[in-house]
Amino acid sequence: MQCRRSVVCGIGLISIVILLASVTFFLSQDTGSCTEGTFPCGNSTVCVPQRFLCNGHSDCPNGEDEDVYTCTDTHGNAFIQEVVLQRKAQQRQEECKLDHIPNDCRCRDKTRVFCRHLGLTEVPQDISDHVTRLILVNNSIKLSRDSFKRYTNLELIHLGWNDIEELPDGVFEGQRILSRLFLTNNKLTELRAGTLKDLTHLSWLVLQDNHIVHIDLDALKDSSLTWLDITRNCLTLDGLTFPELPRLKQLILDENAIEEIGENTFANLRALQTLDLNKNSLRHIHPNAFGNLHNLQELDMANNQLQTLDPTVFHNLTAVMKLSLTNNPLRVLPTQLFSKMKHLKSLQLGHIEIENVGVEIFSHLAALDFVYFGKFHYCTYTPAVRICRPNTDGVSSLKHLLVKPILRVTVWVVAAVTCLGNGLVLWGRFSSRDENRVHSLVIKNLAVSDLLMAFYLLVIGIQDCQFRGNYHKEAHKWMSSWGCTLIGMVAMTSSEVSVLILVFLSMERFLLIAVPFGGHQSMSTRTTSLSLTIIWTVGFCLASIPVLYWKNTTRFYGTNGMCFPLHIDDPFFMGWQYSAFIFLGVNFSGLVLIAVLYTWMFVSIWKTRHATPLSSVGDFEFVIRFFFIVLTDAGCWAPIIVLKLIALSRVHIPADLYAWVVVFILPVNSAVNPLLYTFTTPKYRGQLFKFGWPRESQKGLVTRLQSTADTGCSSSSSTRIMVQKKDAESNLYSMLPLMAGCSQLQARANNRLHST
Repeated sequence: MQCRRSVVCGIGLISIVILLASVTFFLSQDTGSCTEGTFPCGNSTVCVPQRFLCNGHSDCPNGEDEDVYTCTDTHGNAFIQEVVLQRKAQQRQEECKLDHIPNDCRCRDKTRVFCRHLGLTEVPQDISDHVTRLILVNNSIKLSRDSFKRYTNLELIHLGWNDIEELPDGVFEGQRILSRLFLTNNKLTELRAGTLKDLTHLSWLVLQDNHIVHIDLDALKDSSLTWLDITRNCLTLDGLTFPELPRLKQLILDENAIEEIGENTFANLRALQTLDLNKNSLRHIHPNAFGNLHNLQELDMANNQLQTLDPTVFHNLTAVMKLSLTNNPLRVLPTQLFSKMKHLKSLQLGHIEIENVGVEIFSHLAALDFVYFGKFHYCTYTPAVRICRPNTDGVSSLKHLLVKPILRVTVWVVAAVTCLGNGLVLWGRFSSRDENRVHSLVIKNLAVSDLLMAFYLLVIGIQDCQFRGNYHKEAHKWMSSWGCTLIGMVAMTSSEVSVLILVFLSMERFLLIAVPFGGHQSMSTRTTSLSLTIIWTVGFCLASIPVLYWKNTTRFYGTNGMCFPLHIDDPFFMGWQYSAFIFLGVNFSGLVLIAVLYTWMFVSIWKTRHATPLSSVGDFEFVIRFFFIVLTDAGCWAPIIVLKLIALSRVHIPADLYAWVVVFILPVNSAVNPLLYTFTTPKYRGQLFKFGWPRESQKGLVTRLQSTADTGCSSSSSTRIMVQKKDAESNLYSMLPLMAGCSQLQARANNRLHST
């Protein structure tokens, strides 16, 4: 009967936890209208998380999440928008007006000729001389000085993907109306001064994907360039200064080898609107490098090696609307860095650890509409910005401390269950007079530590209600407040004290059951009180050390609105070593020790049963309880430990998971400890199910235990049994050491008898 009740209680407990987890998971899925942090796929009802938008992979049914217009922040790209509109206006196709075109070439839009993938080795000379656009891509053309001599009406030449290694001097001589020249994906290593002779009307020069190490910038000075693209080459610009180019608006230098920008590098480009320096090796920028760029609207310096920026480096960029510093090893942003950028609308600071982050850094950006950070909690420093990314850390959003309604419900439910269960434990333990005082004292302290976790959840629930709909304005104040730090300390203290008490309780049981003749005696109330005082002191110290060490900041606990320093969303944030020590050192060691001790106890009980004639000791019930104790401990801490290890391995963990770890997984032990350590014991089961619980069976079991022990033990052991007789009636565990001791004495006697 006892075994059956234990099994039923354990299975029921696990079933309830699994059912609750399944329900919360189902309810957390997006149904109907998209919740915060998710966005609809076009006009469908399918919603995808923000992190899936524009990630290079289609997650919507029709690929709406990767639409070019959706994924492009057009701030600062007025020139590009103008070009796109012009192209749309020119998309009408007209019949060919040329008399002669080579075989396999195509003609469209009156005078445009396409010769693609034809294996050409030279420019065709049998095209009507009034051709205006010549596209000769994906061939093997080698240029000569006379390649385009007969075509004097060319407006556009495209020589991409031809493996061209050299441009002969004067190759474009006479092309006085040529406006666009494309030399992409070739093998050019330099651009000499005489190469672009006579190209006085050249407005677009595209040199993408070559091997250019050096450009004689004097080759550009007589042109009318508005767009110069030298993407993915090997330029360094060391000591170079661009000539006067009064019409140049777009200068694209991304993915080169530029390490330094001097004071005069761009000084003559006063009309420049877009400067792209993405994916270079920039380490130093002269404080006055952008001094003359008063018309610049977009500056991209992402993915470089900038460690410091002069406070005045952007002060002359008063017209800039879009600035990107993403993925630079910047640690400190000068307070006055953006103070003169009154028109800045889009600021990208992704993957930057801002150690001095503060509201004052962004307070001057009155026109800012978009801001992009690497972490959600930085958004709390820009409460006036309309759109901040990421817009959630899985816990909070810009509007709510707890982003999903199911999270808000779960916080209150788990807090209520924890309060109720541990409150009943304290009431039962204080109202009972025949309880083992030492064991009862330990369980009371365990219940108090678990109540602290309930208190923590209640405070988070209350704060969520207070900040509802207005969290982005209060987030920074809350996360940097001592209230957040203190409630985080309460949760940490509860967690660590609970783990230490469970370890202490496991060791005490182990010494009594598995090592009955090891000289260990049941602890006195005084010794137990001293041990528990030490445990509480250690738990409080573990929670207080980061506050004392980083005494000038509250950021160890204030990494998110939950104020709990699990650090799996940002595993290498400030204090990550201490967080790893707590969860991978203390808690993981405690989990392993508990599992080992209970396994050893199970083995000891199993040996006792087979070494004595008693067959109804109730050892199977203990095994069942041991199993569920270890299972719930593992169910609580194992997922957290695994997630921590995964995060430290730099594997991305979905932000949504963090909230469920803190709200649901972490408080599991606090909610189920009353069931495991109190309500499933014979005494409390008898109180809870007094109509269906035969108390005589418990008394009969104790009597059989005593009679068996009296028969099988020596006189000295019998004396010890009589002393502990009263305790045995209230706690069956106290009889197991005596049984194990008697079995060992019997085994020794049998060995001696057989040897004789």
